Amino acid sequence: MSTLKHDQNTSLHEFLTAVTCFLDDITDTNRKLLDALNHYQDLLVQGDTNSIERATPVLDRLAGEIRVLDESRRAYVDDYFLQRGWSGPRNFSAISDRVRNSDVSDDEAAAFERASIARMKLIEILAEVDAQNSLNMTLIGQGMSFAEVSLRALLGMDNSTPTYGPPEGGNEEGPSLLDAQA
Repeated sequence: MSTLKHDQNTSLHEFLTAVTCFLDDITDTNRKLLDALNHYQDLLVQGDTNSIERATPVLDRLAGEIRVLDESRRAYVDDYFLQRGWSGPRNFSAISDRVRNSDVSDDEAAAFERASIARMKLIEILAEVDAQNSLNMTLIGQGMSFAEVSLRALLGMDNSTPTYGPPEGGNEEGPSLLDAQA
């Protein structure tokens, strides 16, 4: 979706329709990311390191597209709120409150309902992406642990200091593929 601009004459219906388009675009791109993550899982299970290396930039590109789409959506909403002189948080709850506390036409109410449905679809796909990403991270961790044990056994080394991962007692939380979306 291209960057949308609006002015004082942009109706609530037009605004909600544009927000729905943003949410749909973000959802569609997250579906592509989920497909790529599922494919990545297959590659991890197969241990196909060359294909894993080729697949990683695809994941990065899709995560970047999602970030750009979401930044555009946020800027659009922020601009609309500023144009209207609306203060407070610029999130879906704030939009919902404004729609509920205003006299809205049937078209505006329908546009809000479509935006609400699009938001719920996005929340659902984000949960699926997060779960698949977590599973892939677990598979990567297990693969690295197996490689660690195998390498140490082959080299006759002791297993007291890990090669991969944090040292004993260290923080095991690392960056996530989805960190760019925070």
